[in-house]
Amino acid sequence: MGWFFLNLRKTGDYFKENIQVQCFINRDITPKKIDSVRAYVAALPYVKSAEYVTKEMAIKKFEADNDTTWRQFIKSNPLPESIEFMLLPTMCNRIV
Repeated sequence: MGWFFLNLRKTGDYFKENIQVQCFINRDITPKKIDSVRAYVAALPYVKSAEYVTKEMAIKKFEADNDTTWRQFIKSNPLPESIEFMLLPTMCNRIV
């Protein structure tokens, strides 16, 4: 029974360390503003890391996780640009 609860705690810690938030970016925003928003988010005390994801990077990530047959039907890239950031596990303890 103790082994079960130890593994349950480790699993909870793993999920807390891998909470990812995506902020989708408006199409009309300038690259300078994108950099300033990414820098602002990265400087927040509860953010572990922040990354700007272009439309091309988003499609590569999507295709790595999903089926690629949708490209036969849609020629343009429907995925938006975004800023993805990971939360620190200590902040997740306050939320949960």
